Parts: sequence; structure tokens; C-alpha cells
Amino acid sequence: MKPVEKGFPDAVPEALRRELSGISSCTIAFSGGTDSSLLVALMARILPPTEIHAVTFRSWLHFEREMERTVTFCSDLGVKHDFIEGPEMEIRGVIYNMPERCALCKEARVKALLKYSFDHGTEVVMDGSNADDIKDPTRLGTRILAKYPQVLSPLARAGITKKHVREIARILEIPWWNESATACLATRFPENTKLEIKELQKTAEMENSLRDLGLDTVRIRNEEGSLRIEVPDELMEKALRMRKEILSVLSSRGCKRVSLDLQGYRTVKDKVT
Repeated sequence: MKPVEKGFPDAVPEALRRELSGISSCTIAFSGGTDSSLLVALMARILPPTEIHAVTFRSWLHFEREMERTVTFCSDLGVKHDFIEGPEMEIRGVIYNMPERCALCKEARVKALLKYSFDHGTEVVMDGSNADDIKDPTRLGTRILAKYPQVLSPLARAGITKKHVREIARILEIPWWNESATACLATRFPENTKLEIKELQKTAEMENSLRDLGLDTVRIRNEEGSLRIEVPDELMEKALRMRKEILSVLSSRGCKRVSLDLQGYRTVKDKVT
């Protein structure tokens, strides 16, 4: 990443400049993904570092890689960074992966962020939702934000899409500007089944290993003791050519039955439309 510079780069549209300007201090929900990374980086250009509080929820629902890189990122920017234990881990609907899991988790986290902001005296709370997120009717967590107008989503309010987020993040040299989203690990398991920490961690490790092999976008679905791999259409042939390497990686972790989904990687939105 470039050294911290003051002022917005030319690539930041006027609508987003207006959303971010005039804020004296902020608490930012910082997952380590591209959207929230961009938000932290932009605020570091217009506020003293001591007035920016980046908050990461430590949870076994997320990839350790993403959680840990938030520390170095904030250190490089001079921004204050705190970990908070994910409050969702005390919610039965989350632990048992119920259909409303995402909404329950989001609301618990919003409340925790608002409390943190109050305790630390910051003016606003921000999250990194972009314009594409807000338009997606399947994102139950995003709907929760409508109940809490005190939580700002400046990227979404300014009409910044995921594509535009990546363009600005590339200019700012955020290392993971073009990285595929990973999503909550609970999505790898069937609904209404108890989420086990060891299995979540194991799935994260397996996906990381497949990404290291060159499958940049991949999901491993755990279903009744077997694993189903999803990759986008453009990676399907590559995955088939890498069959032996994939089996080697997964069998080393005790997996006995592995299949490749010929329908490819699908989001929840794809499956309901």
C-alpha cells in the first residue's frame, strides 16, 4: 500500500466525497474485505488517525487470514484497531444455522458497534455495504441496517458498486483489491444444523489451500459427510485438470468423498431466481 496521503484521489466520485466529508470521528466495522478496507483507507486520508476506530469481530464464522490482516493494515495507516468477540456466538439461531441466521448476526453486531461507539465517543458508525449489496434482496443482514439509521453505509449511499470499489482500492494499492469475496463460513453448511468450530476451521483451511492452487473463487459445501466443490464457469475446466491436486489436498484432511458441482458457483441470489 502507498504511504498515507491526505485528500481523496481523483478516482473518488463527488457523491462519496460528500458522504465522508464533515465527519469528526468514526467507528468502522472492519472485516478485512475490500469494501471496509477502502472505507478505512479513505477515512485515514481526511481524519487524524486517532479519530478513526476500526473494529473487527473475532469469530470462527470468518477466515482467520482476513481477520489477522486487519492488524497490519491499520498499523500501516496509524489507525486505532480493536477486536471484539462476535456476539452472534451466543445466539441459538446462529449456532444452529437457522434461515434467519444472517439477520440475527447482523443485528447483534450493529448493537455491539453502537455500544463501542458510545463508549469511545465517536461521532458516527460506518459499515462497508456497497450499492450492489443494498440492491440484493437475499442479504438479510443488509435489511437490518434499515432499522438502524445511525449506522451509515457511505459507499451504498453514494451509489458505489463493487466494481467501483475495486477500481478505487486498486489505485490506493490495497493488496487484496481484486480478491474474491469469501462470505460467512456458515454458508458452507446446510441450514438448521449445528455449526461446529472444528468443521468451520477445517473448511476454511481447505478453501485456502484450493485458492493457493489457483482456484481464486471457490466454495466447499459440506453435505451429509461429503464435500461438493463449486467454482465459477471460467474455472471449471481448470478444476477438472487439477483433479489429482485437489483430491490430494482434501484427502490429506481426511475427506473421503469429493464432488465437483457442474452447475458451478452460485450465490443464494442465483439459487432463488
